Amino acid sequence: MNQTIRKQYSKQLEYFQSQIPLGSQSAGVLIATVEHYHQIIAEIEKQSGEDLSRFRIPDSVFRDRDTYMTNGFRDRLGSLIGYLKADIEEEKEEGSSDTLKIITGIQRTLRKLFRTKPNSEKAVQEKLEDLFNGQQLNFKREQEHIPYSSKTYIPDFTFEDINGVVEVKFCNNIEREKELIAEINDDIQAYSTRYKNLIFVIYDGGGFIRDEEKFKQDIESKSVVVEIVKH
Repeated sequence: MNQTIRKQYSKQLEYFQSQIPLGSQSAGVLIATVEHYHQIIAEIEKQSGEDLSRFRIPDSVFRDRDTYMTNGFRDRLGSLIGYLKADIEEEKEEGSSDTLKIITGIQRTLRKLFRTKPNSEKAVQEKLEDLFNGQQLNFKREQEHIPYSSKTYIPDFTFEDINGVVEVKFCNNIEREKELIAEINDDIQAYSTRYKNLIFVIYDGGGFIRDEEKFKQDIESKSVVVEIVKH
């Protein structure tokens, strides 16, 4: 089974696992939930060609007409997650070549791609996509959906090879600075449930962020990078 399948489905199943109530005294797991789990197994089997029947939920944990025993279900689900993650290669750290390539490209090249000042976040996204394609990076644009709390977040760019996200923000007035801090903090909470390395690109279209270090100091960490590009 290749790394992409292992990574994709281990993350999906971990989220699935987080929605299952803990403890044997819970109301049990609905048959519909078990059927969904079996559908995921079937998808993995189809893509990988492996027999994963040992991870299916047996009749022995059938509780009543409508539910399965919670602990029995969680045990099989946890075993499948462990199997998928067992041979996943160690994720690249922030200093990896691809991550450095992304950050360096943003710092050195992004501003030069604009002949005139952009007027929207989408315009910056388009140029970043051109940049990443030119760097021959493996990425997806606005394809991943991350449910968190009562919202679903869609990262601008996701990079499975470095377990990372690049998110674009556009600053076009002085009031926008405070809004950006709140937006980034919200994004960090959601994106970090699935990705390890987060890169936020803020295109400052008029020098509205005057103190870059102060802006970054409470946001950046080992796994969060903020790059401010001024026009």
